[in-house]
Amino acid sequence: MPVSTPTTNPSRWWPSPGRDLKWSSSHLQDPITAFHELTTRVHLCIAEIQRFLELILAIINGTATGGGFSLALNCDFRTMTKTARLKQALTSHRLCLDVGGTCFLQRLVGLERALEIVALNVWISEKQALNWELVNRVGPPEKLAAETPSWASRLAERSNHAFTTVKQLPNESWNTQIKTQLEHERQGLVRTVKHFDGQEGLSAFLQKRSPRFA
Repeated sequence: MPVSTPTTNPSRWWPSPGRDLKWSSSHLQDPITAFHELTTRVHLCIAEIQRFLELILAIINGTATGGGFSLALNCDFRTMTKTARLKQALTSHRLCLDVGGTCFLQRLVGLERALEIVALNVWISEKQALNWELVNRVGPPEKLAAETPSWASRLAERSNHAFTTVKQLPNESWNTQIKTQLEHERQGLVRTVKHFDGQEGLSAFLQKRSPRFA
């Protein structure tokens, strides 16, 4: 069974705080509807990832924030170069996590660590990510570039019908919970966008200044 490997930098092709906020804020007449539309599209993609029977390996080679950070958490395995950094990013703009981050972050690191990451919103280095079990492997970019295909091939060789079943059953047990959680996540994002703090966070980001929260 093959192993799928998403792009080396999730923020290039998946929602990121910059692209999300700029796109949604460009719909000045109804930014709430814009966020609702955006999350609807993203949730369809997450559902496809969860139904995907092949192993999904994320290679983080750069800065993965916001949606890019949460996207990596959706994958089965994650590798991270020594020059890469992670950050959930959204709470600093007084917005709710998206792209399933409220579900998968806690699943990987536990509730207390997840709350710490959300509350402090600090940059996460590759060593910290490995220590917190956010990623499986770290290394220099050239080393990971050389070793990851071999690792993926070994995973694929050991992937068979039994393994697919073992992967599928836990995911199915999560499906209902994830679907419900994503809807709660969407509602949370909309509520935070409506709030003054969220509006100020959006404005500050777009104007490239520090937010002035009440």
